[in-house]
Amino acid sequence: QVSQNELDWFHQDSEAQMKKWQQEKKENRENLKALKGTAKKHSDTNERYLKTIDEKEKQYNASLKTFLDT
Repeated sequence: QVSQNELDWFHQDSEAQMKKWQQEKKENRENLKALKGTAKKHSDTNERYLKTIDEKEKQYNASLKTFLDT
């Protein structure tokens, strides 16, 4: 049979493992949140660059057309 001490050790080990997993889960959530924020910033920056490129391309095409017309 399993002694009471062995049950206590098992219980303590289980609690320690659970606390460790909970801490890892918390850290993973925080890291995921930070990564999502970084991804959002990069996505926003990319969108701004794409808009700027489109605007510059329109300006270039208008200038080119004016140049070719003259």
